[in-house]
Amino acid sequence: MDVVIFGGSGLIGQALAATVEESGGTAFILSRSRQLTRYGTTVPYSLETLHQVIGALPIDGPYAIVNLAGESIAGGRWTTQRKQAIRDSRVILTEALANAIRNLEVPPSVFVSGSAVGYYGTSTTATFTESNLPGDGFLTDVTCAWEDAAQMALPATRVVLLRTGVVLAANKGALAQMALPYRFFAGGRVGSGLQWVSWIHIADVSGMILHCINNEEIYGPVNVTAPNPVQMDEFGKSIAIVLRRPHFMPVPSGVMRALLGEMSQIMLEGQRVLPEKALDTGYVFMFPEVRAALFDLLSPNRHPLSASP
Repeated sequence: MDVVIFGGSGLIGQALAATVEESGGTAFILSRSRQLTRYGTTVPYSLETLHQVIGALPIDGPYAIVNLAGESIAGGRWTTQRKQAIRDSRVILTEALANAIRNLEVPPSVFVSGSAVGYYGTSTTATFTESNLPGDGFLTDVTCAWEDAAQMALPATRVVLLRTGVVLAANKGALAQMALPYRFFAGGRVGSGLQWVSWIHIADVSGMILHCINNEEIYGPVNVTAPNPVQMDEFGKSIAIVLRRPHFMPVPSGVMRALLGEMSQIMLEGQRVLPEKALDTGYVFMFPEVRAALFDLLSPNRHPLSASP
């Protein structure tokens, strides 16, 4: 199936585009920046021309629209201005996409839109599945507004909401930052170490998105996480083992909060999220265990989808 990807120049978008092309489909990367990408066919658009651009794509048969666009939440302190940019970069485009989908002569078979496990809030004791209610805090507010915007596409098409966890990829994203201290023999426990990391290998992210596209019984929220989340201390120890480095230099919570402000909650707080819907619908994880995922991503001979585009 052909897939139209918004936010397709990013980490997940490029992994998905590569997977779509490997499966025989065409990946159209709709971009406002006209940035050329390694995978996919770049098509320029503006919010005002969304409807016309999607309708004019050379697609013959069923297709999917996947919305991954959004400013990184890890790009700096969460000032009032930055919080607004994080929210607007997700909600405004998603609302425009939903409106365009409702007015298309041939709507997509499915609209897959981004969200995040931040929807659930944070806890060191609770376990969250897709049936849980939202938590509290800035990230919860953003994800709720993001999901509400996506569901404006109903009933024109099936809507899937990707509540994505910590995406692990080689040389890029969260893992690159988390592994860096270990490479310099300075890794250790972050905060209490008890906070949960609901992680997922990049190959399983693209695999799960295709699973959602191709499985018509899947709709609504889907937790895009591995089936075996780990606590931060175990995650750090696993990085140390894979890189053959010590795990001994703790980073106190107070230091993280002083350096990063409210954004420190990304590292200091977490949630134990399980991919119940993916498992119930038969998705088979390529990397269900964190140690194997880290060996794959941090070793020289990586899985083809592990490498950052």
